[in-house]
Amino acid sequence: AHSFLLATPTYLLRQLEVAKEIGLDPHKLKIDRLLMSGEPGYSVPATHKLLQDGWNAQPHEHMGTTEVGGPVLFSCEYLADEEEPSDHINADYWLVEVLDKETLQPVEKDKNGEKTGISCITSLTQFGMPAVRLLIGDYLTVVEGEKCGCGRTLPIVKGGLKTRPEDVIIIKGVNIYPALIENSVRSMEGLSPEYRIKKTSLGATVLIEAGEDAPEELYEKLAKNLQEDIKIKTSVTLDVEIKSPGSIPKEETKTKRIIKE
Repeated sequence: AHSFLLATPTYLLRQLEVAKEIGLDPHKLKIDRLLMSGEPGYSVPATHKLLQDGWNAQPHEHMGTTEVGGPVLFSCEYLADEEEPSDHINADYWLVEVLDKETLQPVEKDKNGEKTGISCITSLTQFGMPAVRLLIGDYLTVVEGEKCGCGRTLPIVKGGLKTRPEDVIIIKGVNIYPALIENSVRSMEGLSPEYRIKKTSLGATVLIEAGEDAPEELYEKLAKNLQEDIKIKTSVTLDVEIKSPGSIPKEETKTKRIIKE
């Protein structure tokens, strides 16, 4: 038997913060499985590790949409332990097509046998209010025909759910996924997990809290290190502004990472 907690990644992180504030060790709760839904997090390696270490539990994906009626993506213990956490498509209940973002036509497999595009979902078991070829638009890379270590032959979403379509911003002609920035933020020492991306007509600024133990004289260096790491991942130089601990409002469920001006 397993003890599990189902929540958004935002809520799981917030609970870790609250536990620390009241002097409670989350490890003593003996939760050994975390089920994440509502927003990317499981598939962001730095966030995955942060939650895994914080709760001493194995993170899992439990991702779907209200319109199609359930968890379209889920992770087994094998996919959850990969360096790049991945998901199964629950293909017995949902047909997931991978479409080209521009033409909305089904994409073909590339030379690696992968399909990369946006998701279009048909519910195979939903009656009364059927969902037929509903364009969800999540960015996916799908591999078919492989047998997982768990024994399933369901299609695999390589690297899990990277981003929701409404979270993508375009800077200098480059699509920027918050998950890439999140991976930088949450893999660097001296920074808090809390961040926002302020989008303006001229570009974008990453707002990030310093860690509680980071001295203020290091803020400039932390900002430069983060800026360089983001550039490596995105090829774009973004402004970085280090904020004092506790200055960014905490969310309880989902976090709106993009602030548009």
